[in-house]
Amino acid sequence: MKMRKHYAVALLMVGITTPSITTLKAGNNVTPHSVNQTFDLCSETAAWVSATAYVMGSYVKYNGRLFRARSWTQGDTPRGFGVYPDGPWEDQGTCF
Repeated sequence: MKMRKHYAVALLMVGITTPSITTLKAGNNVTPHSVNQTFDLCSETAAWVSATAYVMGSYVKYNGRLFRARSWTQGDTPRGFGVYPDGPWEDQGTCF
């Protein structure tokens, strides 16, 4: 009789920049095996362009800040620090 092995995979996001993948073998003592990778989101993100349509979750750089789109948006200037708290952009912090 063959026994099937079952595995669980968990993707853990720590902040924006450090994902960690852990695999767990079912039925045994849990021994996590992690792989960590760091990404420089600022260097990989393009500057905001007013004519571009952005979907929810898109990132842009604008005036030295990183912004994430809360919804679909086009032509809405990214703003932060409570100036436009319900707008389509969420300020993610300094980004040069």
